[in-house]
Amino acid sequence: MLTPHPEILRSLVDDYEAAAAAQTAAAAGPATAPSTRVQDLAYTLCVSTGTRDVGRALEKARRMLAATAPEAAQARTARPATTMAAGPATTMAAGPATTMAAQVRPAGVSGGAAAVHSAAG
Repeated sequence: MLTPHPEILRSLVDDYEAAAAAQTAAAAGPATAPSTRVQDLAYTLCVSTGTRDVGRALEKARRMLAATAPEAAQARTARPATTMAAGPATTMAAGPATTMAAQVRPAGVSGGAAAVHSAAG
């Protein structure tokens, strides 16, 4: 099963929470529809976590991040990523886990924001 890369997942959670908070702060009147940015981030979080509800996606993302926190810190120092010129935002990690960037990213998310890596690695 594919799992989201911890750094990308952290970025998605942070971006979603910031966009949702900004939208809530801006909505002074009656309930408004979610912005495209919030909808895009919610969709990406749901896809990344295998859920259909953004609340559950956030819960699962936080659990996944908590479980990978020591691994992510070690991976940053032990296995630096190398960017290849094969295409936009294609990244390969040195070691057993291979990172691939998805072609579709939410608006405003730079780099390989939808990257995933193999859980088997």
